[in-house]
Formats: sequence, C-alpha cells, structure tokens
Amino acid sequence: MITNEVSRTIRETDIFTRWSGEEFMILTPDTNLESAIRLAEMTRRNIEME
Repeated sequence: MITNEVSRTIRETDIFTRWSGEEFMILTPDTNLESAIRLAEMTRRNIEME
C-alpha cells in the first residue's frame, strides 16, 4: 500500500497527504530542493517496487 511505503521513507516531521483522487503530496519543512528531489525519487522507487 502506498501509505506504508511512504511512511517508511519520510521523516517524522514530514506530512504525507492526498491532494485529490490519485494525487498525493509530501510536505517537507526545512528541506532544500536537492534533498526534496532525492526523497521524491526514493519514494517513487519504493512505491514502484511494491
């Protein structure tokens, strides 16, 4: 399930939410662009493998 994969990937301070329909977002406070891109790619790979 997507929520399980994302929960294992994000930090405790991040917020994972459904934006609409099949769209989701992760709010990552105090994260620079490079780190956010790295997190997004890691999350995408984890979901894809599931």
